[in-house]
Amino acid sequence: MGIKKSIMPKKSNYTIAFIVPICLILLIFFVLNIFPFGNKTVSADDMTIQYLSIFTYFKHNLFNIDNLLYTYSLGIGTNFYSVFTYYLLSPINLLTLLFSDQYMPIFFEVNILIDFGLISTTTFFYYQKSPLYKETENKVFWGLVFSISFSLCSYFIIYSISVMWLNAVVLFPIILLYFEKQLFVSDNNVPLYFIFLTLGILTNYYFGFIFLIFLLLYGIFGIIYLIAYRKITKARVKGIVNLIISTLLSISSSLFVILPSFSAQSEVSKVPFSLSIQRMYGIKQLLASSFIGANSGEAPLLGINILCLLGCLYFFCNFKINTKLKSIVLLFLLFLLLTSWVKTPYMIWHAFTLPNGFFQREAFLIVFVICSIAYFAFSQYPIQILSLSTSMIAVALIIWSVSCRFKLISLENLYLNLFLLFFVYILLIFYRYKNKGNLVLLTLIGTFCVALKSWRPVNTLMNLNSYVNVVKTTNEAIRNLKKQDSTFFRMGSNYQINMNDSLAYQYNGVTGYVSQLPDSMLDYLSALGYYQKHQWFRWTQYNNGSTKAVDSLLGVKWILNGNRNLMNKSNKISEFSTQNLATIQYPTKFKENKIQIKKNLTSFSMVIPLASTSLKSVKYDSMSNTFELLNKLFKCIYPNENMYFKNNSGRKKVNSDKIQLTIHCNSNGEAYIYIPTEKNELLPKVNISVNGRKVSNAFGENLNGENGIISLGSFSRGTLLNVELEGKNIGDKRILAYSENEKLLESLSKLSKKSLLFKKERSNLLLVTTNNNFVGKPLAFSIPYDKGWSISIDNKKVKSERYLGGLLGTEVPSGKHTIKLTYKVPYLRVSIIISLLSTIVFAFYVISDNSRRKNKEKDI
Repeated sequence: MGIKKSIMPKKSNYTIAFIVPICLILLIFFVLNIFPFGNKTVSADDMTIQYLSIFTYFKHNLFNIDNLLYTYSLGIGTNFYSVFTYYLLSPINLLTLLFSDQYMPIFFEVNILIDFGLISTTTFFYYQKSPLYKETENKVFWGLVFSISFSLCSYFIIYSISVMWLNAVVLFPIILLYFEKQLFVSDNNVPLYFIFLTLGILTNYYFGFIFLIFLLLYGIFGIIYLIAYRKITKARVKGIVNLIISTLLSISSSLFVILPSFSAQSEVSKVPFSLSIQRMYGIKQLLASSFIGANSGEAPLLGINILCLLGCLYFFCNFKINTKLKSIVLLFLLFLLLTSWVKTPYMIWHAFTLPNGFFQREAFLIVFVICSIAYFAFSQYPIQILSLSTSMIAVALIIWSVSCRFKLISLENLYLNLFLLFFVYILLIFYRYKNKGNLVLLTLIGTFCVALKSWRPVNTLMNLNSYVNVVKTTNEAIRNLKKQDSTFFRMGSNYQINMNDSLAYQYNGVTGYVSQLPDSMLDYLSALGYYQKHQWFRWTQYNNGSTKAVDSLLGVKWILNGNRNLMNKSNKISEFSTQNLATIQYPTKFKENKIQIKKNLTSFSMVIPLASTSLKSVKYDSMSNTFELLNKLFKCIYPNENMYFKNNSGRKKVNSDKIQLTIHCNSNGEAYIYIPTEKNELLPKVNISVNGRKVSNAFGENLNGENGIISLGSFSRGTLLNVELEGKNIGDKRILAYSENEKLLESLSKLSKKSLLFKKERSNLLLVTTNNNFVGKPLAFSIPYDKGWSISIDNKKVKSERYLGGLLGTEVPSGKHTIKLTYKVPYLRVSIIISLLSTIVFAFYVISDNSRRKNKEKDI
């Protein structure tokens, strides 16, 4: 008996698979008042904190490859290539060119909609083409149901802010399809498998690594399946060998992304890999994770249309499916769950460490397997009422247990889940008699419920109008500033959306937060007194600056001071915004709309002559006396005088929450206090006033708004300051009080520019010339020491050194010279060569294999 044709035109199937998820997401936008239906955006958490700025920077530098290799817009300079390869390689990102900076959040909405549509489409393509599924009358219908369900599972909803992951997952079903064709059919699909696997790795190498682990596990169980069914033939063995070779060549062809990126990542702190059988979550949390509104802790995000879970259990209850197949599938599913449950394999999934936030990143694979099992059960076999009823009762008991016994689902959500389960069961029975339309409608309703319940609370989503206003105002001020000053300089700000403002606004600064920032630079800037990281924090911020001398040393020349209205709007955008009150009192040079632009008159050149090279490294210790460390640093430049003088001070403890200090300034210049705190201690709010005038709300809810060093203002030597600090248990804290040597700072500023001419050609190429009056000495450059930098003097390569505790430098002889600094991404050149050779080898391998096939066919 022939197979009946699909009830839907073939070309329209892929259109439906693409359009339906997009329509459902737009419906969620409407319900949650997300643009274009309101003033909210999809942006939250890391999308606001990191991705908006990274993608804005990418848009501006797409045709300036040097700035995608190295940038001064993160910290005081860092390798950007690993950021570029992790976040930005998907071709979808070219759409950023269509959006202005202030409307970049809308790009992410478009990106997310495209991703959901494409994930559904490629999954449907897999279901229709996979050799594991026979042609049946219902194959198209169920393919649409489960591809749409998979694309809108809670994993993709919750992790949708990480668009670079979704961009990669789009390719996963296609990679798996050609993997299966080669493994189970020994079809000649090696070139397509190689191409799509390579594209998957290049789109996001981190998820490419996850794909590879899954393919390894799937391949092992696939071979077990072939052995169990006695399908191992000489042709199959050759197909498996071809699969292994093409996988290895795909990895090596992607090495120009993988090797430099993992090299850079090795500079970042992470939890070391360990052998452990520690459980990552409880079984009851796993049982809850598939249902709407469940509190599942850190169990895998398995929230899906309840039809998928019912179909998965139905597969194992269906007596028409043979026991051998059920056993292999069950073992594979349980093994996948086990790898997410036990610490060691869980760490392997996440590149041999624990993820920092966004737990169970591999969980979409478990969801995919569940959906595929359900698809197989419904598309390949007629519905059996007894098996279906058994499955329905089992799911109902799980829901009841999770809610009533484990208390992980509220009563309201219990009723919702049970209602959907019962309704699905009834419609599946109707489907048995060809009533398909109602089932499609219910599938969409169930999918919508899961998606809506999984979406982030609307109050965590970013306000679009506030973002537009702040970005537009700040960009205008910075553009006008750059017109007036074309030299290389760094900037600070007394307000910010988050730590990556310098990326978003295209300026050089000391702020930054990306996963690839090396710990050495973060520790160095913390030691110098900028945002002093506590606990696991992996960012640096300018905030109120460190001290005027440190600002000057690093070339911070201009400071943006926004008014209170601009600060408040920044606060509405991001949880990491700042409101800095105790800023150093730099003079205002001009105003731009709502922003005062202040100038540091003592900023150094990027090149710093040294008298001593003794300070090779500094150790960040939040409990140490940072002023004494800074004295050691500045004595490397001028050894005869201190930059900071300890002020005489008297201390009166009013009570445990209030102290009064009497400080006698021992130098002309800025006066500071420093409150040492343990590295794992986060101070509560501290109110600080000087001579009756409030200067700061430090710490507490404004944790990101103040560093340990707090400026009290600029005072003459001999001035008496009455300082009052009020905050919980502040009376028990040690307070350090110092004044800055303004005269010495002015002298060093002039010294840094004497006999030297600095010229910045590109971000990865710097030129410095000395004149005939230059006296030979070590020179430090205010960029972090990095093995990627090479230095030559008059075209002769010289040894680079680590000076001033962490800056790049070298010895320069007397007289006139040209000093050239060139940055090359470590391992990039060699990995490009290996990748090209691997691609060529694969091409020859395919050509020779095809030639052998043709010769064999001729002989036959």
